[in-house]
Amino acid sequence: MKRHFAAHVAKNLSIPGRFDALKAKGTGTGAVSLGKAIKGFAPDADAKAEAKKANKQASDDLKETSS
Repeated sequence: MKRHFAAHVAKNLSIPGRFDALKAKGTGTGAVSLGKAIKGFAPDADAKAEAKKANKQASDDLKETSS
């Protein structure tokens, strides 16, 4: 679900490069937390609120696919 969650964050914030760009910030050498990655791409965004929104969207997507 983490990948799905991060994809929603990237889409919601219109991050250039979408999921791949967000993934690159959060993995490998020099990796940062999701909150810091969000702030890096969207400094004015409320990282906590965006993460909560994306988590709900991912959860809703999983519910739809299982019904």
